[in-house]
Amino acid sequence: MANDYHYCQTPESLHPLLEALKTTSCVVLGCEGVDLGREGGSITILSLLLAPLEDEQTKPYILDLKTLESDKPSLTLLFDALASGTILKVTFDGRRDGLALRALGYELAQSRCVLDMQLAMVMKRVEIDGETCEEQIERLRGWLAYRELEQHSQMYELIHKLPSLEMALIDIFEHDESHENIAEPLRAKTAHGIYHSSWGDRPLDIKYLEYAAAVVRLISQLYHRFHDDGMLARLTELQSATTRFLASAGKAEVEMYNAHRLLPLDVLKPRAAGPTYQCDGCRLTLGSDAFSKSARLMLNKKKERLCWVCRAVKIHEETNRNRYDSDGDPYAYDSDDDPW
Repeated sequence: MANDYHYCQTPESLHPLLEALKTTSCVVLGCEGVDLGREGGSITILSLLLAPLEDEQTKPYILDLKTLESDKPSLTLLFDALASGTILKVTFDGRRDGLALRALGYELAQSRCVLDMQLAMVMKRVEIDGETCEEQIERLRGWLAYRELEQHSQMYELIHKLPSLEMALIDIFEHDESHENIAEPLRAKTAHGIYHSSWGDRPLDIKYLEYAAAVVRLISQLYHRFHDDGMLARLTELQSATTRFLASAGKAEVEMYNAHRLLPLDVLKPRAAGPTYQCDGCRLTLGSDAFSKSARLMLNKKKERLCWVCRAVKIHEETNRNRYDSDGDPYAYDSDDDPW
């Protein structure tokens, strides 16, 4: 059976892709690798699905960056083409992908015309679904201890948990019987023997290539559902918010403040005029409402000045290191070991 993707391992195999990029209007982008976006991590696969995205006959291009990384001229041509403002780049968790691609010299954060569908999911909850603060905080259960959320609920009203691609698909296609098992390729990856640590293996098992192709197809379906249902038209700030989202990545000096599941502050809306402070965690310059009063004034000089998000990240990390409180009750924690 013929592959439902183009596997690019040589400079020659990139030529059809480079030609197609000259006329395409939209590209769905996905990255795979070992510890993506983290210190010491590496991107090994770049997946690109070009318009027409809705055509089932359109095959994704799966680029093997372990074999292509030495061909700098071809990769330069590729990234120059992707940087074009005439091509819409659609991603899911572009913050992580942007950090991974930065190692190859491509700055997704500086690329024009990018939409992040992970961010779109959060904006949909806020602007279209009218999610309440209680519902928003409920999403943090399991990532933060129940007791922490109960005692400090007001602190978490500005914090949004970012969804995984699997959960985004389930949310969007929940009542669509024709897409009942849409997230199955993602849900079953461990059962099928697909592990993060093996993306650097060569030769790469075909199931990894099929998975990479499936991911960009699923991101494409998510994008088209937003488009067809008119949600993209209602999320008028999505593109500028995506720019802020991508720009927030990779500034922290401590790893845990870079790789986590929370939306950085001042992304959904531009920062309001007024005093600003730099967070010692994410290193972002944020408005005063991103900090507690004691953090703004640095009343305790021995403590870091942490924004609400970084404070939550620190508590999450401490909880995972010590899963039992003083009463011996287990803290709820996220069982997925991938912080992204």
